[in-house]
Amino acid sequence: MHSWRLRACLIVLNFNKVKNQRIVLLSLLVLMGTMACKNDAKNDAETQGLGDNDLLTVEAPPITGPESIAEIEKLVKSIDNQMDSLRAAGPVYVFEADGKEKVDVTVYSNQEAPQLVYCKAPKVESWYYLKDRRPVYLKEIALTEDGFVQNRFYYGTKKLIGAETRKGASPDATNTGEAGKYRGEKDDFRLSGEAATGKVLEYLLWETK
Repeated sequence: MHSWRLRACLIVLNFNKVKNQRIVLLSLLVLMGTMACKNDAKNDAETQGLGDNDLLTVEAPPITGPESIAEIEKLVKSIDNQMDSLRAAGPVYVFEADGKEKVDVTVYSNQEAPQLVYCKAPKVESWYYLKDRRPVYLKEIALTEDGFVQNRFYYGTKKLIGAETRKGASPDATNTGEAGKYRGEKDDFRLSGEAATGKVLEYLLWETK
């Protein structure tokens, strides 16, 4: 590295009798700067190991969380016990896909991340309990012609691991109603952990606007 710079300096000294020494010196300085830039670029490319058309990719951390109904209910209870200390943001008014039904969304967070998303629509109230911004449990209470229905959904890291429904004459009565299997349509987003996560992320995005 230093040897070629020394040779360049000696060449400049040998041009004492040349009238255009300044031009020669300037040309050598430009050449030195160009070679230095090329070496720096080469070193950067070798360090990163990337080509001109390569993309830098980063592996996402694995999804973790409870994998049984008992573990999920334990997490839900833990979040419920923190409610007095959680920060509430909202309600934010979100319009669903049809653009007509308005949903009031309130996000409850601790210092680390959102823990609970509460949604209130004209006839449905929903509670999304979260781990790493991903729903692990969804409880909803809907008003029907016959009274109230409570639906519960338990999400593992890879799939839905439980879905049940209960009926009652009041919202509180649905907590002790007899549990039955929830039956929804194939496109019911509640039956898909990914779809439920998408819904939550949509609500969180509205909350941060």
